[in-house]
Amino acid sequence: MQKVYTIFLCFLFIYSNGQKRKNAIKLELLSFKNNFLEIGLEHQIAENKTIELTMGIIGLNAPKSTGNEYQSYLYKANGFFIKTNYKKVFSNFIKTNKTAFNGLYFSPEIAYAHFTESRKWTINYNKTFKENSSEYDIKALALMFNIGAKYCIKNRILFDVFLGVGSCFDNRNNASVIYDAKENNFIARRYFETNRFATQLGLKIGYLF
Repeated sequence: MQKVYTIFLCFLFIYSNGQKRKNAIKLELLSFKNNFLEIGLEHQIAENKTIELTMGIIGLNAPKSTGNEYQSYLYKANGFFIKTNYKKVFSNFIKTNKTAFNGLYFSPEIAYAHFTESRKWTINYNKTFKENSSEYDIKALALMFNIGAKYCIKNRILFDVFLGVGSCFDNRNNASVIYDAKENNFIARRYFETNRFATQLGLKIGYLF
């Protein structure tokens, strides 16, 4: 597998030499912490405009476990998500190098996630353990509006940081699920049972080719 990655990176390097770089392959750096792997491809369609397609795999990390000797809680999720967005750069950081991969941008985004969510509670009543578990098939749809900044180094390495707000809808039955105040649907964090308000924060590193 390591040889495959090396060959792929060499191909990108050779292909990009002498070419006007209109593409970037990107990795979400915060994804490992949040139990998913996210990789995207961004393509320049105009001097200050790009489109991006992102795929994510949910459940690569170990299940999240919390608790103590008296009670414990185990959470795990497995599935996938897909995102697509349009970005418009409205202010370049480097005026002499105007590019769609350098500057402040605005980006509307739509995303869909489908995953299995499992929860398990264990309570110790005087060394008598009682367990309760649940499993749900979750589908989620989000519409987000992002403000971000992209900065490229030597027209090769790309950093992308953004913050978004919007709405996230899912098929959770709140009456039967202990609802987290910040329920993570992997495409956005939804707040409170009574509305669909959601936020997201991202940090990506990319390679231009």
